[in-house]
Amino acid sequence: MREILSFRGGRPTAEGGFSVVEVLIAAAILLFILLGLLPIFTQSAVSNSSGNQYTQLTNAAKSELERLTDLPLDNPEVMVPTGVNQLMSTSYYSGTRKTWVVTSELGAEEPVWNRTVSVIQCDLTGFVDGRCATLLAGGISPPAQLRQIDISVSPGRSGTSSALTLLGLNKRVTLSSIKVF
Repeated sequence: MREILSFRGGRPTAEGGFSVVEVLIAAAILLFILLGLLPIFTQSAVSNSSGNQYTQLTNAAKSELERLTDLPLDNPEVMVPTGVNQLMSTSYYSGTRKTWVVTSELGAEEPVWNRTVSVIQCDLTGFVDGRCATLLAGGISPPAQLRQIDISVSPGRSGTSSALTLLGLNKRVTLSSIKVF
């Protein structure tokens, strides 16, 4: 550190200060430390965004699963049609309308999420490891005893990848419920 002389009251006094070189060295050290911390902040932002996306996807799947589970067994939304092994439907969440719509209503709009609902049924002998393993077609006699509802929600359109994949944010949530009758 250099001493700078100045005159006050007729007498010279010494004032301490930093030279330009010292300030530049201190700034370079600080910059080096901050660049080391930057990846921590970046990873934190990505993790926060990913956690937020998981929460939203889980809530979207859970609310639909609860709605379908509460429907009566003879409701067309949870009945497997006659002669078919599986009832399957896909809907998309419109960011502009803030509701779930079918493909024809979506048009060219890029959906926020897609949701696939699958309903299958089996009897007790076809229920293995907590899932319907041997499927029964709709309309059979005697009727099936278990109905399995699977809901899968993921970002964007089904079967397409987006920029979210590059960030590791293209997550999928799948929930399942068994309805006994």
